[in-house]
Amino acid sequence: MSIRQMIDTKRLVAILLTVALLVAFAPAASTASAQGTPGCPILITMFDTLFVRAAPSWQSNITATLVAGNLVCLTGRNNETTWLQVSHRTGGVIGWAPANAFWTTVPVTTLPVTSGGPTPPPPTTPPPTQTTYIVQPGDTVFSIAQRFGITIPALVAANNIPADYRIYIGQVLIIPGATTPPPTNYITYTVQRGDYLVKIANQYGVNWRDIAALNNIQYPYVIYAGNVLRIPVAG
Repeated sequence: MSIRQMIDTKRLVAILLTVALLVAFAPAASTASAQGTPGCPILITMFDTLFVRAAPSWQSNITATLVAGNLVCLTGRNNETTWLQVSHRTGGVIGWAPANAFWTTVPVTTLPVTSGGPTPPPPTTPPPTQTTYIVQPGDTVFSIAQRFGITIPALVAANNIPADYRIYIGQVLIIPGATTPPPTNYITYTVQRGDYLVKIANQYGVNWRDIAALNNIQYPYVIYAGNVLRIPVAG
């Protein structure tokens, strides 16, 4: 084989390798192109199980269950940016999920407002059985409602809480119709990505069912990154 033939052979091999690499990476390039398009403003890869609801409200029905590895799009938000609209990559709305269930480098406030959020119930006469609660560090409207076994709209209406659900440390809240007495012997823990009840319970040496009961977490015992849990003190 002459030197020229050897050079031509090497060039041909190099061209074939280049074509093979382009074909191999073509699906990845196609996936990345979905990010930031009008039909998929924010592309999300799920890292945990998540229940999607029919409306931006904890009281609405569950319409779908996302699992780790699912690729979905965030396509909208409610006025308070507390709930995000989840859609298929190919189009079509799946439902709504709490904003703190997602992590993204793209600000979710760039999403269009596609819902005004849950409508609070009309004013009603407060029930005769009421108790009060002083807001502690790490408390949210959701965590307090969970703790006392009441709905968020009921807690909001009883205390005239603003639309952004803002509460303050030291604030005294009325708990309408509370069914669970406030526990006193506990510490707080902020749920991290990848956490689950058994893992947290083992970390603090307590029973996971006690954590579920203290925080009014019901079957299937799903928790989200950012949730603030009360952990009963062992012993």
